[in-house]
Amino acid sequence: MRIEVSHHAKKRMRQRGISILHIRHILRFPIKTCINHDKTISVFANIENRTIELVYAKKENYINIVTVI
Repeated sequence: MRIEVSHHAKKRMRQRGISILHIRHILRFPIKTCINHDKTISVFANIENRTIELVYAKKENYINIVTVI
């Protein structure tokens, strides 16, 4: 599935040193998944000795990355 990254998420990725390869890893191998009240999905994974939260919205043909925490 295609991945689109919002402007906000790109900014947060740069600030936190997260690459698109990290994003793909988090989506494929989450340690926890939650559905948020606004229908976005939060997934968590351990990357380089820290836990990263990725918030995304699943669309019909792609995944839209909202933010990376």
